[in-house]
Amino acid sequence: MHKGFLFFLLFCLVACHANKPDHRTKVDTAKKEDSSPKITIDSDANLVYTENELKDILKRNPVFMEKYPTSPAEAYANLWCHPTPEDARFGGEAGQDEFYLLYGYFWKKKNVNQHLRRERLLRLYRYVNEIYGELHHGGTYFGHQYKRIPAYVEYDLYCQDPVDSLPGYKNIRSLYIGLFKEEIKSKISGDNDIDPAAEEKLLEKVDELAPLITDYIDLMFVRKFQYSNYH
Repeated sequence: MHKGFLFFLLFCLVACHANKPDHRTKVDTAKKEDSSPKITIDSDANLVYTENELKDILKRNPVFMEKYPTSPAEAYANLWCHPTPEDARFGGEAGQDEFYLLYGYFWKKKNVNQHLRRERLLRLYRYVNEIYGELHHGGTYFGHQYKRIPAYVEYDLYCQDPVDSLPGYKNIRSLYIGLFKEEIKSKISGDNDIDPAAEEKLLEKVDELAPLITDYIDLMFVRKFQYSNYH
């Protein structure tokens, strides 16, 4: 009789547990599901967010919504002056890459009617980054720079001033190209680890810069980018 009662009690407990609604699982699943549209921030970096994720990032990081932007470097540094839980996602080099890519994405939406100059600056900056990467035998710095260049471009597009246009820029452009070539030759001559045959290819890449520099504004920005990041 005693054993029968214990068996009956155990059966009831198991049955009640099996029939009990699993509210916790349903709630957790609901929190994880996000059916909002997906947005690709950068296809090269395979950086994709949902629309709700981007809204949450903007809410937690108003730096992306400022009326007047600070430079990407300054914006990233300011991020840590008032830390929030969201800041953790931007820690480390990979996190900084993500921050810069988001910076570029949000400011691209504000820098309207800049498609042609944007494409030129992207190519110019990445040419410069590639050239210095080869001169320094590669390294993670240049890979991170490649991802961060869109942020530099968008900030420069915001800062450009048509007054900076200068009709006689072609002479200055020729001087810039010439000095860049001399720097490459000097670097290669003093580095036994660089194949001298690479010199011709690098000089050709510098020549490819020239037609991308269509006015003094392009020239001013590519010089600034080069001397700010590689000297």
